[in-house]
Amino acid sequence: MAGGRSRTFRPHWALQYALAVAERDPESGQPTKAACLMCRVFTRDETEGSRRRKRKTKVQCFSQPWRPDNMRRHLEQQHKLRWAQYKELSDEDKRSFFPANAAISRQPHVDPVEITTETSAVQPVVELNAAVAAAVKKPGTFLVDKDIVDELLRPLGPDGGEFFGFEMQRIEIDSDDEDLELDVDENDARYVVTVESRLELETCITFMAGGVSFRQAAQLFRGMVGGIAGLDQTNRAMTEKRVKNLCRVACAVNLQRLKDLLESGKVWSFAVVLEWCKTAGSPFLDVRVQFEHEGEIHSVHLVGIVVQDVDFAEESGDLVVRYLDVVAPRWKAKLAGISCVDEDLRAS
Repeated sequence: MAGGRSRTFRPHWALQYALAVAERDPESGQPTKAACLMCRVFTRDETEGSRRRKRKTKVQCFSQPWRPDNMRRHLEQQHKLRWAQYKELSDEDKRSFFPANAAISRQPHVDPVEITTETSAVQPVVELNAAVAAAVKKPGTFLVDKDIVDELLRPLGPDGGEFFGFEMQRIEIDSDDEDLELDVDENDARYVVTVESRLELETCITFMAGGVSFRQAAQLFRGMVGGIAGLDQTNRAMTEKRVKNLCRVACAVNLQRLKDLLESGKVWSFAVVLEWCKTAGSPFLDVRVQFEHEGEIHSVHLVGIVVQDVDFAEESGDLVVRYLDVVAPRWKAKLAGISCVDEDLRAS
C-alpha cells in the first residue's frame, strides 16, 4: 500500500516493533490501538547532546492508519539504546526481553479471548439481575386457621381491614349422612394465604421491624429493586396498602406457628409475660408467651395492647383471653403462671 499505510494491524508487528495490543474493535476483534512496550516498561532514553530534562512517562500508542515507519522512528528516537539491542535479538529472545506481565504475546496472533473481555464483564451483572428477579418473583403459600384471621386479625383494622391473598379452604364432606355434616367444626376450615413474593414479604417485615412506617417500607423496597430488569411491575405494585397486607400475612403466619407449637404436645406448659414498652410513639403492653422447647427457653410475642388510658385493665384482660382461646385452646390447663416485669404493672 502507498506510503506504508495499512488498514489492518499485522500480527508480526507486535514482536518486530515491541508492541502490545491495547484496544480492539468489539465486533470484529481487530486491533484499534497498540502501545509501545518500551514506553510501558522502561523510561525513554536521553538523547546525546540534548539538554537534561524530566524523563517522559507517557506511553506512545499507535492507531489507524497503521504506519510501520512511524513505529520504527519512535523506537529510534525515544528508545535508541534499547532498540539497538532489541532488533538484533532472535524472535525467542525478543519474547523474553520484557517482563511476563508486559502483555507481549508469545503467539502474536489475534486472541479471541480479548475480544469478549468487555462482554464477559457485563455478563455476570446480567446473570445476577436475572437471579434477583427470579428470587423476588418466587411466591409463598401458607395455611392459617380460620379463627386466627376472623377473630384475632380482622377486628384490629377499620371495617375489618382488607385482606388480599386470603382464600377460604372449605371442608367438604361427601356423604348423605346429615348428622355427620353437623359434626363438622367450621373452625377446622383454613385460609390459604398466598403472597406473590416471599422475599418481598420477608424484606418488608424486616424494614418494619427497624421502626419505619408503612410508607417508608414501601419506598425502601422500591429503591432496593428499582432498575433491576424484569421487576418493573413489582416495583409499581409496592404501595403502602400492600405493606399493610404483608404485615397481616406475617401476623397470621406467626400466630399459626405459635398455635401449632403449643398444641403439638412438645410444649407441656407455658407462662404469660407482661411488660411495659415505651420505645414506640405510644406506650403499649407487650404480652408474650414463654415456654421451653427442645432444651431452649423461648419468649414469643402474642399481642401488643396500646395504652390509651389508665383504666384499661379489664378490657386488656379480655383481649389477652381471646388470643389465648384461639392460639392455645387448652391454655387453662397449660398455663403455669403470669409474670410482670415492671413493678408499676404488678401493682396495677
